Amino acid sequence: MLNVENTGVEGEDNPYDILEVDQVLESHSKRFRRRESDQEFSPALEQSNRRKKAKQTGGFREEMAPRGTNVIDEFVAVEELHALSPKDMSSLLQEEESLVLKLSSAKGVILTVDVEKLASCLPLHLMACVASSSNEPRLRYWLRSVRLLHTLSSLAHGYPKLAQVLLQDVKIRMQILDLVTYMLVVLANMEQEGRGGGFIAVLHAASVACSLYLLMAFISHDWLDIAHVLLDHPKVDVFMDAAFDVVKRDIVLLQVKLRSLSIKLSAKKTTFESAERVAQVTALQCEASLQVLQHLCVAPNFRDQVLGHKELCKNGGILKLVLAVLKLQLPPVFSNSKSLKATFSRSKAKALVMMLTFCESEQCSFLDEVAAEPNAMQLAEQVAHEVLLLVKGALLEDPRLIEDEEEEKKNPMGFMHITSLRLADIFSDDSNFRNLVMDQIAPDLASVLAVHPTKFQERWCGGPVARELAVGEQDASLIFDPFEAAGDAMAAAAKVGAGVCVQEEPCNPPDFQIIPLAATAHQTRAALLVKLFANFFCFNAEVCPADEKDRFMHTFLRYLREGPLNPSHPLFFLSYERTAVRICENLHTLYDYVLTLTSDTVVDDDLVLVSDFAEALHHQMCPSSVSVADAPLMSFVRDGHEQKLLQWKNEREQSERWNRLEQSRQSGNDEMAGAEVAVQASNESKKTEMDELVKDNKRVGLSLGE
Repeated sequence: MLNVENTGVEGEDNPYDILEVDQVLESHSKRFRRRESDQEFSPALEQSNRRKKAKQTGGFREEMAPRGTNVIDEFVAVEELHALSPKDMSSLLQEEESLVLKLSSAKGVILTVDVEKLASCLPLHLMACVASSSNEPRLRYWLRSVRLLHTLSSLAHGYPKLAQVLLQDVKIRMQILDLVTYMLVVLANMEQEGRGGGFIAVLHAASVACSLYLLMAFISHDWLDIAHVLLDHPKVDVFMDAAFDVVKRDIVLLQVKLRSLSIKLSAKKTTFESAERVAQVTALQCEASLQVLQHLCVAPNFRDQVLGHKELCKNGGILKLVLAVLKLQLPPVFSNSKSLKATFSRSKAKALVMMLTFCESEQCSFLDEVAAEPNAMQLAEQVAHEVLLLVKGALLEDPRLIEDEEEEKKNPMGFMHITSLRLADIFSDDSNFRNLVMDQIAPDLASVLAVHPTKFQERWCGGPVARELAVGEQDASLIFDPFEAAGDAMAAAAKVGAGVCVQEEPCNPPDFQIIPLAATAHQTRAALLVKLFANFFCFNAEVCPADEKDRFMHTFLRYLREGPLNPSHPLFFLSYERTAVRICENLHTLYDYVLTLTSDTVVDDDLVLVSDFAEALHHQMCPSSVSVADAPLMSFVRDGHEQKLLQWKNEREQSERWNRLEQSRQSGNDEMAGAEVAVQASNESKKTEMDELVKDNKRVGLSLGE
């Protein structure tokens, strides 16, 4: 495979037996599932390896290379070839007109590489290296090996003979699946405590991301196909467990790395450009890994398999990952970094989309499964809290200033706020989380309705602010190049290890596949706001206790009185009555706007509920003729408000949808009235029967007494 002249390197036996892969995977996966903290590997594997080393005579070695070649050859090949891009390697092969490379190493050694043989044995070689690394994994070498695998995969598309070995051989595909799973397990078990501030964070994140993208390089370019292949793999549960756990660990390492860089910047031990580059490279690797999990969970069968995984669902593995991502905070020193802000926003959006995917599963009620386990429920409540913090921003934050929409596409933000609103909709419609969400979000909803009518319409009724907010959340998919990403990570790690500031070229900016905005994107926030009001006002007697029937109205009125209706609040407008009228009219304005939207955007049931809520709020809060009888000015305000409501009602009567809703409401009221009459009749019948039974018992008792 590889002939090396004058290397001066002594050979060494590889102590790994590939037949032990299943046992190693199982033992490692069980161990890391039982532990939340990172710990060293058990010495059992190392002892087993020593025994194998003493008696091994070549079984695995013969698979690795032909007889007579040095087992160290694979190491040399990786070190010398990993930096060659597919284009560079293709050029060298064209010169030779074969699948044999001849090149000179950095030390002047002439190397002859049989690329076909290298490709056939590299997956097993890397798995052997991962297994024999003991307590100090060689992250740089692993990353170089994975990088070389990606290069060979890209190269194979232009060389049928190489494609037959790498891309069409079922044995190689299975080795890649085993390799990816095994690497994730080992990376998830790495001893990381106290080392996130060094080179570990960036190399670890890159190793995870590039390993996950081996699935796309060797299995399929369609993530749905990859999901189906993984589901057929006997170790799919191990893969799932390891993937969620290791990505969560990368997120934690990223936060540690950011704090370390912030300290170095404060101490002037590095430049902002250098620190930003290291942070951005690490963050992009984490985003790429999250993106893989997001794509895989789109497949319904894969998603349901994850939900059936006890460690991930009932024991909170999914929630731990989502919570770690949502808790990511950008240190103040990086507050002006557009690229890091965008990367964080996209990563949170991806985590939220995954959470949304699990919550929308029809096969399994994720939130019910979580609520049944106290520890998982506690994690879910923390996730809900973080989601509602994002919802607060979605409801109240001003839109970002966008000077150039084309420039904006270089740093897309993702659907972080929109997806947080969608999750709030799901949480508010679930009896396990309804009150928690209601209590936290009610003050924000009160503030939303209390703003000036012009500002309210601009933001919530399809105005210019609504469109700016839609443009500011451009959804995008990261185009991840494992070869470039691995190179950027190793360069960033070298800088971290050196601990000094040097001038360097900035890394290439990431590429994105921009997802075009829907024509109705500016309507989405208003539709989701209406759903929140509808969910909170809705009362389901079969699920909710009777004493919670008017809970939202009482809660909302309390926060209105403590907030906008309080003279000390910034949104208080001249008087209690005027502020109440403004809130009421804004809610009616919102209703009239969403009434014009399609049924796909806002369903009829939500519109009916919001209409009922607006009417009930009007009677509870707005001034009545009796309350302002002795105040002419307030009477004038009240009369003007009533006239406006009457005018809006007359205008609604021209709407076909409104008339349909009124008919549905009347039909529903008739059904409810009929049901109440039936229940009352049934109760009276039961009471009559009970009275007759009591009378009969008394007669029997008297007869016995006589």
